[in-house]
Amino acid sequence: MTPTDVAGRPAMLIERRDNPRYLDRTLITHAAWGDLLELSSSGTPDTVPTAGRMQAMLSSATRATTAEWDGLVTEARGGPGLHPDAGNVELARGRAPGHELSWLLQAVPGRGGHGGSVDPCLRLSNGLQACAFTSITSGGPSDPVIQTFGGPDGGGPETATLGEFVVIAVARPAPAVRVTVGNRHAGAPLHPVPGSRLSGTVVFLDGVANTMPTCPGGPDPATSGLKGMTVQLLDARSAPVGCID
Repeated sequence: MTPTDVAGRPAMLIERRDNPRYLDRTLITHAAWGDLLELSSSGTPDTVPTAGRMQAMLSSATRATTAEWDGLVTEARGGPGLHPDAGNVELARGRAPGHELSWLLQAVPGRGGHGGSVDPCLRLSNGLQACAFTSITSGGPSDPVIQTFGGPDGGGPETATLGEFVVIAVARPAPAVRVTVGNRHAGAPLHPVPGSRLSGTVVFLDGVANTMPTCPGGPDPATSGLKGMTVQLLDARSAPVGCID
């Protein structure tokens, strides 16, 4: 760490070399209007801007207007409105029961061992995202199952504005799933992931946070200090045709 300055304002230059072929350089200062300014670069030493170049770059920073900043945020999100990230596809969207925020569930084609994957994070209409805790299990080499389950991670503001949910990705053909915790249950249709064996969905249900998928005759979740969550596959008549654990 080396004290320096940017346009006469105090600054700190931080450099790290894990090996001679790699350099991480960061310059931190504050803007004339009080905001924190940070510029970082890493890579081979010949590709990382010099400290002098970084000082010049931060010296040229100007304060964005509200309209300019909003435009940059919209551009970074890929445009206005609620939509999948670039390269991803929409599986489902809706509004959590009793809440104002809209959500979008997306899939990532071509990623994962099944030709695609389901994003464990829901995109929200306020520009944020709410992510589930994740678990990967397998029902066998010919019948693999991937599960993502839980509620909004970390108890952030999305917990109050969205509610608890479970994201499920399964490689078994079925029209829908039903999730049960105690005497509460909810279901949702499964949506095929393009180019993949997987189907995915999201189910909103209070109590799914800090649970463990379980099926009749399976391990007791209480031994791990958790509650049980039953995830059933349903046929077109909403009759159970399988259980995921």
